[in-house]
Amino acid sequence: MNDTTVRNFAVRSRYWRWRFAFVVAMLGTAATVAWADMPKLTPLLLLWPVLFALPMWHEAQLDRKAEGEPSAALAEHDLRTLMAVFAYIACMGGAVMAGKAIGPDSPWLWTVALLPSLPILVVIWAMARYLAEETDEFLRHRAINSALIGAAAVLALATVWGTLELFKLVPHAAGWLAVPAFAVARDIAKAWLKATGR
Repeated sequence: MNDTTVRNFAVRSRYWRWRFAFVVAMLGTAATVAWADMPKLTPLLLLWPVLFALPMWHEAQLDRKAEGEPSAALAEHDLRTLMAVFAYIACMGGAVMAGKAIGPDSPWLWTVALLPSLPILVVIWAMARYLAEETDEFLRHRAINSALIGAAAVLALATVWGTLELFKLVPHAAGWLAVPAFAVARDIAKAWLKATGR
């Protein structure tokens, strides 16, 4: 192995470590907020994933340059997604605090409850926008395939979990878990497709 190969491997492994840490932080924060009644700690807990998001984004850009895939459309997608994740964390923290403050009988509770969904819709829009903007057919093909695999994984998981839930064998899973489950499955699929050269 030459120096460039070793350096590229080091960049890729740092990127996946940051990505794994970010996903664990997001899922851990979401689970803690959903299942633990700690409204005063929620804003602080939501800062935890932010600590991993910026290094993850930076390492992703370095990884693409090292791989020879410096796609401008993908860099834009990553930036849009990163900003939407920050907005989601801010909206979720604000919504949790505002929801507790205004109480369950307020007509504003609907608005407060829907507020964190808006940045997630931006993430979905950013994925579609990336596919429209990407000029490299191979990268677009890989993105479409990884999204299809991610969607299939979420549909399969929802079907199996829902059936088990029907028989009260597993606890109820909140619907908002679909987006992080999709993101994890898509990223695993993307890594597999990249490793196999597809």
